[in-house]
Amino acid sequence: MTPDEVGAPTASTLALSVAEAAREVRISERLLRTYLARNEGPSVCRLGRRVVVRREALDEWLRDHEVAADTPAPAPVTRAPATRETPSTSLTGGRRGRVAAR
Repeated sequence: MTPDEVGAPTASTLALSVAEAAREVRISERLLRTYLARNEGPSVCRLGRRVVVRREALDEWLRDHEVAADTPAPAPVTRAPATRETPSTSLTGGRRGRVAAR
């Protein structure tokens, strides 16, 4: 019997690339890389220039972010409308940045 037949993990399933890990949890690679840059993502291993995510670390990260079924979903983030600041007329002498003619 080979290890695949008895269900033992293979090297290809123990470590996932960042793209594979993102696909696994159905988020974009960019979002996962953002989490990793902020140290909010799963633990990673660096193999030379290659960054891989251990499947165990990915599963643990998902467990840490699990919420109970009866927990209400967080409210969506709303942003205040952007306000446009107008330059003070006292700084420009009322000319709003135009150069005075000589």
